[in-house]
Amino acid sequence: MFLFTHLPFEIQHRVLFFLYSHRDVAALSVQCRSLHVLCNMPLRKRYRRIRITSSRKSFNRAFNMLLDILTKPGLGEHVRHIEYTKECCANEPNPEQPRRELSGEEMQLLRAATRRAGFVDAEGLRVIDLLLQLVNLDVHKYATRGLAPEEVGFPLYQLLYRNNTSPQESLFLQHLRSVYMININKDYLDDGRCYSFMDFTGALAMFHRLPSINSVSVDLLLEMPYATPVAEIAESNVSRIAIHHSSITSMYLASLICSCKALREFEYSIGGRSRTPPAVSFFNVKTFIKAILMHKETLEILDVDVEEDMGYLFKVDSSTRDRCLDVQYGQREAEVGRSGPPPVAMWDQSGSLRDFHALKRLSLGVHFLMYFARGVKPTHDGSFSLVDCLPESLESLCIRGYERGKSEENDSQVDALVALQKRATSKLKTIIGIEALIPNSKHVDYPDNGRHLLWIMQEREWSDED
Repeated sequence: MFLFTHLPFEIQHRVLFFLYSHRDVAALSVQCRSLHVLCNMPLRKRYRRIRITSSRKSFNRAFNMLLDILTKPGLGEHVRHIEYTKECCANEPNPEQPRRELSGEEMQLLRAATRRAGFVDAEGLRVIDLLLQLVNLDVHKYATRGLAPEEVGFPLYQLLYRNNTSPQESLFLQHLRSVYMININKDYLDDGRCYSFMDFTGALAMFHRLPSINSVSVDLLLEMPYATPVAEIAESNVSRIAIHHSSITSMYLASLICSCKALREFEYSIGGRSRTPPAVSFFNVKTFIKAILMHKETLEILDVDVEEDMGYLFKVDSSTRDRCLDVQYGQREAEVGRSGPPPVAMWDQSGSLRDFHALKRLSLGVHFLMYFARGVKPTHDGSFSLVDCLPESLESLCIRGYERGKSEENDSQVDALVALQKRATSKLKTIIGIEALIPNSKHVDYPDNGRHLLWIMQEREWSDED
């Protein structure tokens, strides 16, 4: 019987390179002595993830690791994640004090080392994803001193920011596809109970124009005052956005959505943490729908769990509701957006759920779903059929917050959905939330009495660190 270990050593090594998971390689290494030597787990553990922070000790350690990779290019094959951390905490040094800057020679070494580590498209090297941690970046503190956000970053931030500004003139991160931003405040105010301020749009400015960038995700996001303005309309190459366990305004989401050239997946959920004053939680469903209509030809997945933040509006008549939606975080208040208002073209959008011709998977609260089905149009028809308002391409539907017997109208609409699903010609094969209640996510307003309700970010395992 022919075995994997019978292959030439060079071929075994090449196959091993394509095993992305560290655990898969570890499992392979215990099969026999020869594979244990080939996998070299201690070395792989040390170099598979590189964390670069603004502290001198961490920066020097990461810089030395990159120089090792420059000296021995084969080490770059072990790198799978590179995390950039900009930390600000209660005991942070005075920002007015001189900061260590890289010399021209050091910058050249950094460029060369990151090339070997997979930052660029060298043969046999790749970056699967980039982990960015911008922790409690107090933009206001620097803005009061007349400094722009790009002036307070350390050298790696400058490198990424410039690379994103003119990606066609650079070799860096040309194949970078996904970015997850770790959002953890480390100041004395954060004890794991509240959402975290973060300059999310400032982080986007480091990679949203890259040619292969595909998705971005973050948790615990709370919109930061004086944050970096959102990118211009249809400027970002990001096509998949996932923001979970967060509390941000519909206006902020609208600006993010409109900045994408072609949005294919969008996920947003609230809940799991407490809101701190003056955090605003009202979600204007009309503003959001107008924004997402900008991508009605490309959107494939929409998952929004925000029913609690839609307030009392679905307990009043439709005329009162529309007047409120036109005012509160609507077009009349567009200019107050802290990260820049959505484009004027967004407010001219008109349509409904049926206009999303590429939509395959949909997950919404029951009130959101019914409003979306009717749509935002110049004229409204009092009666409607949910079945007739669904996109023909829809394959899966999840309804949150639906309980039979609470609304006769909703019950009849759901019954029609079940009948549609049974048709042989229907593409809608999965409906979730009509037999068993799927609760809407909720903020934890009293965390001291409900710590079991708090969402906890899982710690990530990092390579050989103090």
